[in-house]
Amino acid sequence: MILDLKAEYGRGLPRNQAGVRFTFAHVVLALLLFDMHGKLGRVELERHLTLGRGSLRTFIDRLKRNLRLVVSSSTRAHVLSERGVEVATKIKAELSLIGNIPVIFDELKFARYNALARLGAPSLLQGRVIQPMALVDVARAHGGKGLLSLVVQSGRSLKVLGVSMDLKKQYAGEWAKLNELFALVEGDLLLIAWADSELEAKLAAIAAAVSSLEMMA
Repeated sequence: MILDLKAEYGRGLPRNQAGVRFTFAHVVLALLLFDMHGKLGRVELERHLTLGRGSLRTFIDRLKRNLRLVVSSSTRAHVLSERGVEVATKIKAELSLIGNIPVIFDELKFARYNALARLGAPSLLQGRVIQPMALVDVARAHGGKGLLSLVVQSGRSLKVLGVSMDLKKQYAGEWAKLNELFALVEGDLLLIAWADSELEAKLAAIAAAVSSLEMMA
């Protein structure tokens, strides 16, 4: 669903993107926010997404007219359309997002904010090639300072993506703590981004997750 929505989003973009302050990652985050809060007014969206009024007006217009994901409510707020509810439900089945997980990795000790995106699908990586450094570049392009890519292995352990050595013992404790947040299964891909703001961390994690799906398509 995520890649289908991204393709639809891309087809609706004007040729001149000068001055655009949002990306497809903003669309995914907005859907998750609407799903969580039920309805959001312009001021609330502006606060959550830190977009200027002009950019926010364009963003909402694309959500409404181009993607048909939200509609205006009687209270001058916006809510998910019938299609938006359906799309959000499908996206949540592919992607889970949580902000500011406990600092259990050395990479996160000096990070102000972090966010974890989980692509949950058993045997997700079998026969597929994902380039971890390319994901780092994507995360940084969306405001992230860094990205840790992990895959859940058999035997309830974590492995750093792209590292051949067995890190089962090193990450056994981290697996236990992360499993308190998610019911992890073999093949899950965990993308942990860190940034100077919670929004940037979430956008970086989402963008890396979308790029991972594209690499596996």
